[in-house]
Amino acid sequence: MKKLVIIIVVAVVAAGAVLYFFVLKGEPKPVYDQYSPGDYFVTNVKDSYRLLKTSVVLELDSKRMNNELKEKNTLIRDTIIFILRDMDEQEIKSAEAQDILRIEIRKALNKKLETEHIIGVLFNDFVMQ
Repeated sequence: MKKLVIIIVVAVVAAGAVLYFFVLKGEPKPVYDQYSPGDYFVTNVKDSYRLLKTSVVLELDSKRMNNELKEKNTLIRDTIIFILRDMDEQEIKSAEAQDILRIEIRKALNKKLETEHIIGVLFNDFVMQ
């Protein structure tokens, strides 16, 4: 009888451990690589005398992309500057400006580079002067 109780307790503990590690804990979140296309972007604001200064980091789902992006850094910077210059003061001041830019920059770069490996755009700084 004692052995049966011990076997049941061990089975319940093992089942609990399996349940915790595989079901409740879930899949580990993926770690993404990052690429910085260089220093700050400083550009004039559309229909204004103001300047926009920002720095951008791209999130990548593939480490192999870093070398390709380094080779195409001029195209990347040009694309980002073109998108930034197309925003006026009101758009930049809006609460959703950075979210809109994240989407536009990601889509434009993936299209120009013919890839889908750029999965996010992060801003380190975002200042209008």
